[in-house]
This record gives sequence, C-alpha cells and structure tokens, in this order.
Amino acid sequence: MSAAIDWAKLAAAAWQVRANAYAPYSGFAVGAATDAATPTWPCGQCRQKLAELAAHECRVMAVTRDTKTPPFELAELLPGALRELT
Repeated sequence: MSAAIDWAKLAAAAWQVRANAYAPYSGFAVGAATDAATPTWPCGQCRQKLAELAAHECRVMAVTRDTKTPPFELAELLPGALRELT
C-alpha cells in the first residue's frame, strides 16, 4: 500500500511556483507540483516553452525527494525545437 498523499503540501508548493508562471495572453497563472516516486519530465508543450524562453544553454533536471537525473540540455529534451519565429 502506498503512503498517503499530502494534498495540502502539494497545493502549497503549486501555489508558490505559480508566481513564476508565463501567461502573457490569458493572464491565468498556473503552478504544478507532483509527488512522483520517479522523476517526472515536462510535457511537450512545457518543453517548447522552455526552448522559447530559457537561455540556449539551459539544462533541465528532474528531481524527487530520493532521486535526481543528470541534467539534460534542452536540445536533448526537445530536438528540433522552434526557437524563433522570423
């Protein structure tokens, strides 16, 4: 049987990171948190936003309480990402 999920802790963590949300069109800020036992990678849309907004040399690491992956270059997470629309 798995341990009980601390929903209040997850909600507080999501609310805290919500301040960093990028929502220029809707103005609707969203935060997310997970209680995953294994590292959880960003979804495709989030990876694209990272590619558009983060510095080119940005590295991404998935972390849980007990595990962390090696850092990955954005290009490894989203090969062929659109970086500029010109």
